[in-house]
Amino acid sequence: MQSESEEQLISTVAGKLRWILLTMMFVAFMDRTNISFVAAYMNKDIGLSASQFGIGASLFFVGYFLFEVPSNLIMVKVGARRWLARIMITWGLVSACSAFIAGPHTYYAGRFLLGVAEAGFIPGVMLYLSYWSPQRYLGKFTAWFLLIVPVSASITALITGVLLGLDQTLGLAGWRWAFLLEGIPAIFIGCLLLRYLAETPADARWLSNLQKTKLMALIAEGQREERGHPQGMMRDALRSPLVWVFGIAYFFLNIALGAQTWFPLAMHSFHLARSTEIIAIAVPSALASVTMMLWARRSDRRNERVWHVVVPSAVSAAAWFACARMVQDPIALLVLITVAYASMYAALVVFWTMPTRFLSPAARPAGLAIITALGLPGSMLSLSLGGHLRDTVGSFAPCFALAAGGQFLCGLIALALIFAPFNKSLRVIA
Repeated sequence: MQSESEEQLISTVAGKLRWILLTMMFVAFMDRTNISFVAAYMNKDIGLSASQFGIGASLFFVGYFLFEVPSNLIMVKVGARRWLARIMITWGLVSACSAFIAGPHTYYAGRFLLGVAEAGFIPGVMLYLSYWSPQRYLGKFTAWFLLIVPVSASITALITGVLLGLDQTLGLAGWRWAFLLEGIPAIFIGCLLLRYLAETPADARWLSNLQKTKLMALIAEGQREERGHPQGMMRDALRSPLVWVFGIAYFFLNIALGAQTWFPLAMHSFHLARSTEIIAIAVPSALASVTMMLWARRSDRRNERVWHVVVPSAVSAAAWFACARMVQDPIALLVLITVAYASMYAALVVFWTMPTRFLSPAARPAGLAIITALGLPGSMLSLSLGGHLRDTVGSFAPCFALAAGGQFLCGLIALALIFAPFNKSLRVIA
């Protein structure tokens, strides 16, 4: 059991870093997700089909996937503080420049470059946290980051709705103002990081010398416990059946997560008043943030994981399928999307507790990277195939049906873990 003084010290560090890092994550997901809120207006102005929009949206993940490892290698050499600042400034500039896209090719280039610019951001944040917290406390920070995803989507929907009202101000369309102004916070925060963010506890003015010494000793102790040869860790991760099982499950979960991009476009097709449309788009993400927090607490309280992924996955799959059937009814679609979002994020927040709990210490660091890498193509598939199906069928129903299939298969794989012959220890969580 940890001493009270240690917990108090970690609490002090968490209190200082929490809002800085959450703000960074909020801005990151704002610049990722605002594309879905402006898509209806942008697509019309520059002549994008749903297929072209989906391809461009998926190119973000291509850029992110290809450059994540190089970005991480550079970050280790130059330091997390400077590299995180570079990432934020660069992606802020790219996002702001998206205000000037003129057609499919510049749209494709903009989304790909945004993925390249943002590559390595989340691993960079986790690396930075490893300088400040022993490994056993990092799970709490991870929970904050997962919580900010739906919160950011909900608030971004409202902010973007206001900025869309600037249509034709100074001759710019509202969606161009949204890109331009929502890119600026990342640039501003990146500059602040360079000047004010402490690289390590030794640089922190808000810690006493005694606190610095104790914290660095705790971190060094944790690093000794987790240390292993990188090649050995990668080999252990690649040989672990659980890594591949979790990776495939995350691939299917990302298919469902990618379908969020189509909901704002579906709501826009009902020709609602702009204020009504924006509020409707914000509601599912707002409720999802509350649900995922309550569901995570329930999972922790009961010390159970698998069923806390299986049950919300089943509910989400059913809700997504019902969305495909009720795609012509705005009220029914809103209610069903809210259920789909809430249960999907409930499954997501518990899903990420399983790899960190059940992978061996040697396989864990590389294993988490492999799981993330295996999941990204799911988002690419959801967006590119979803756009093609939307154009082919003339409805968003196939996009939601695709999400239902992905969420169902994610839950099915999680359920199979109960009977996994290669890891009997998993039976204790069923």
